[in-house]
Amino acid sequence: MKSTEKYCAKCLNVKPRSEYNKQHTTPDGLRNICRTCQRKQNAAYRAKKLTDAAYQQRKRAKNKEYCRTYWAKNRARLNEERRVRRHEIANRQPIPENSQYIERFVQPFDEAEWRAKARRSHIKLARKWGATA
Repeated sequence: MKSTEKYCAKCLNVKPRSEYNKQHTTPDGLRNICRTCQRKQNAAYRAKKLTDAAYQQRKRAKNKEYCRTYWAKNRARLNEERRVRRHEIANRQPIPENSQYIERFVQPFDEAEWRAKARRSHIKLARKWGATA
């Protein structure tokens, strides 16, 4: 086996080093199983976890418990952040009509121009997909 090749621990084949994903914790910097085997392993894991109803229930219960404990530990800080946010929103100053923001970013709305642009877009899509507009 050359230094440009590596042994896959899963399929037991010798493959080029380019067929392995990186893993910085190993001495050679590559995973011990090839990409093909890794994909199969990941697909099997995802299929099992998505169809396993008990896993889904445990996951939901664990997350619910985590949220409860997090809120219990951080209740004062979270409530203060909410209060400050609500206060900022309630006391937000409206943008004056003559402000530079209005002049620079808000364009007057022309409905006729908007309808013409929409019609051109529909015609273009119809031509692309072979339908009549």
